[in-house]
Amino acid sequence: MSPDQRYYEQEAYTADVYDQMNSSERNGEARIPICFCVDTSRSMDNIIAGDWIKVGGTRTVDGQQVISIKQKHGGKPIVSRIDELKRVMKKMLQKLKENSRTRNSASVSIITFDEFAECVMEFRDVEAVSIDRVSYLRTGVDRTSLVRGIQMSLERIDDQNRMNEGFGNHTYRPILVILSDGIPTDRTNDLVEARRTVRERIENNDLYVMPIGIGDFNSDNLRMFSGESRVFNMQSEKDFDAIFDMIEHTVAFISEKLVNEAYDISKGAVQAEEGVIDTSMGVDSQQSWLNFVAYSDADE
Repeated sequence: MSPDQRYYEQEAYTADVYDQMNSSERNGEARIPICFCVDTSRSMDNIIAGDWIKVGGTRTVDGQQVISIKQKHGGKPIVSRIDELKRVMKKMLQKLKENSRTRNSASVSIITFDEFAECVMEFRDVEAVSIDRVSYLRTGVDRTSLVRGIQMSLERIDDQNRMNEGFGNHTYRPILVILSDGIPTDRTNDLVEARRTVRERIENNDLYVMPIGIGDFNSDNLRMFSGESRVFNMQSEKDFDAIFDMIEHTVAFISEKLVNEAYDISKGAVQAEEGVIDTSMGVDSQQSWLNFVAYSDADE
């Protein structure tokens, strides 16, 4: 039976979704969904403070007040927030592709948000993702609906989890990576509701959130979505290493748990056949334990 008959029956879907369905069915390995929720509002075009200095005073050009700037550090290019965001994403994707654990386990998706949210890349196995796709990210209007970005990200994560479950694959605790300058324009009530939804998932071990500040960012708005009230700064190599180490640790920890539990169940079946142990636990209970392990906290 084809994947569309088994999972997305009677629904339309993109070529990316169909390819991922086929891959999930063929691969059969546990997956860790990583969704990048990316700020592409107009403010991301702003130059990162600290990398430039003003030259001279204000002057009028074509009826507008303008200033001139130059590089603060010789030879160091002036970059915008969106440039920094692309650099961070490319570096992270490259690291995911190079690492032997994550290359075979991670699937990634990219959601962008300005006034509205858009899925620019459905979930794909990381080894099938072209890093060049990040280069095509562009800024939009001068609105920053972080709430819509988070809502769409959670929807895509839920879809990916259901698909994996439909094919009998385990799912590691999903990771939501928020990259933003931390200045949303959403209504306060909407932000509070989005935070409540995210925190419930975190507390239920159904989600891990990594807020990453870009440029001279507002940490308060990003911190509210973090389970540890921490915001990472990607201008710090230490923070980047900490993020990737956490991802790799999650995959390694759960993989070992699944292998050990599968071995114990297999060993128990042999012992039961020999009359050594009681089999009253049942297959359903054993499977429930494996499902629990697949969602357990890697930091414990």
